[in-house]
Amino acid sequence: MTKEVLHCYLRVSTRVQETEGTSLDTQKEQGVLRAKELGFKHKIWNEGAKSSHHEDIGSRPVLSSLLTEIRDGAVKHLWVIENSRLSRNDMVASTIRYECNKAGVILYTKDGRYDLNNPSDTFTRQILDATSQLENALRTERSRLGKLQKARNGFWHGGPPPFGYELKNKKLVSHPDESKWLKRIFNEYSKGTSTMDIKTMLDTNGVTPRRGGRYFSIGSIQAILRNTHYDGRYVYTDSKTDESVEVSCPRLVDKSVYRDAQKKREGQLRRKGQVNRSTHFYMLRDIMVCGHCGTNMGGRTNEGRKQHYYYCPAKERIMSGNKISFNGSNAQLALTNQARKWERGRHCSMVRSLNISTTDEMVWNAVKETVSNSHILKERMKTELLAEKGKTDEEYKRESREQVRQERAAKRGLKRVEESTAKIETDRLLEKMDEQLYKRVRANLDAERANAMSDLEQLRLLGQEIQNKKRWIDWVGKFKETYENVDGLPPEERKAYLLGVLREIKVNLDTDTNEHVLEIEFQFPIVDDQYRKGDSGWEVIDGDTKQVVKASFSSKYRNTVVGNAKKKHARTTN
Repeated sequence: MTKEVLHCYLRVSTRVQETEGTSLDTQKEQGVLRAKELGFKHKIWNEGAKSSHHEDIGSRPVLSSLLTEIRDGAVKHLWVIENSRLSRNDMVASTIRYECNKAGVILYTKDGRYDLNNPSDTFTRQILDATSQLENALRTERSRLGKLQKARNGFWHGGPPPFGYELKNKKLVSHPDESKWLKRIFNEYSKGTSTMDIKTMLDTNGVTPRRGGRYFSIGSIQAILRNTHYDGRYVYTDSKTDESVEVSCPRLVDKSVYRDAQKKREGQLRRKGQVNRSTHFYMLRDIMVCGHCGTNMGGRTNEGRKQHYYYCPAKERIMSGNKISFNGSNAQLALTNQARKWERGRHCSMVRSLNISTTDEMVWNAVKETVSNSHILKERMKTELLAEKGKTDEEYKRESREQVRQERAAKRGLKRVEESTAKIETDRLLEKMDEQLYKRVRANLDAERANAMSDLEQLRLLGQEIQNKKRWIDWVGKFKETYENVDGLPPEERKAYLLGVLREIKVNLDTDTNEHVLEIEFQFPIVDDQYRKGDSGWEVIDGDTKQVVKASFSSKYRNTVVGNAKKKHARTTN
């Protein structure tokens, strides 16, 4: 006579419990013991760690497979250590009860046996489900209030501390080893080192990220650079009430270094988000930003009305409902602002525009003079040209093709690892692989997957580096003959010339004199750099990266004309 099968569903609610294994092992032991008591065989359905944030059936593949077999009539006896293992969510629990009741499944827990076709047992089960749901809600509420109170008292609210910190007496303190590398990350980035070079520095020195893995990712480094903890503060926001508490913590990075890093990061984000949808040519628009609100400057050309100017489009972007950045923080103004009476300078104090031709000429002359007098750029020209002498476009293409080939190979390797992972998961569910062997194989596959992901990321970044270097060499090759004689360049080539040496042009308005003040920021410290003889011979002394130019001219067109959002699509704007 064929024995009945007791299907045992196992789940823990945290990753820690899964790692330690005690909770899952206990559930399995009790399930197997109950099967023996009933004289049944057993089948294990191990979901592993799924928290209360994964109550939907779609995010729990083992439970989904179990319900499929229940619907097919292959399951008649189901065991869980307690009702909450199936679900604390009332809707999900009702779905499971309905499927079990429809298929005539008898439910077993450590507390007893429930025939879901029996009204009394069904009622008891519903009460237990409601109790589990209430307990979960109360536990969540206690945890939420506890974290908020910890933040109010200056304690760490929970979870692993950020890289560079450790916990002592439940408060953040500087980690003796990580904090040194943290400071170096910010120092290198503020000096102009790319995130890829910072990643290489960390990898080659064996510095590992806080959340596991052998290598830092670019995303991890970018997250570190935007983290306010290192500036000596952070904000904890309650998930239910949205109450925000600012908490002080040890400053790990010098304030000026942190500020420079944020400025560079925000500048790169602005450049990345700049989208050129214009039908007219603007030489400076792609690198000009408003110094009052941080918005990318726009350009407007209307031949009929003789309008040719750069302006801050903050007002019209707000009126069209777009999110913009004010002084580095996101500010979303409601669309009801459109109904408010227009007020000069309410959205941004940049209320005067700049004549395009005059601004282009002034900036061009200032940059041209600085570049032609720069000792640093002259030395870089020599260095880059000598280093790349004889390197043709075909060689760059070969490098690029090789990088693409290696990237495709890495993708194939990653796909094989993922296919192997899927296979052992299937074998585990079908009990073709014991638990100890599964854990060893899965750990090896996870390590292989992490390595493959890291290799793939580095290959992608290598491709970017090849392209960036090619663009610099192209710039050198293009302008080496006209390096000090660029006046004959057409407007499009002048723009390419400027993009090669400039990082940003910040436009401010001096309200006392009604003059525009342009802060021109170069890629290199070439403003007033020097070439002088030192103890070890002639050497180049760094200058500044910024040059300030005052524009005494004015335009008869002011930003009052850009507020009409209805007409902005008929004009050329940023």
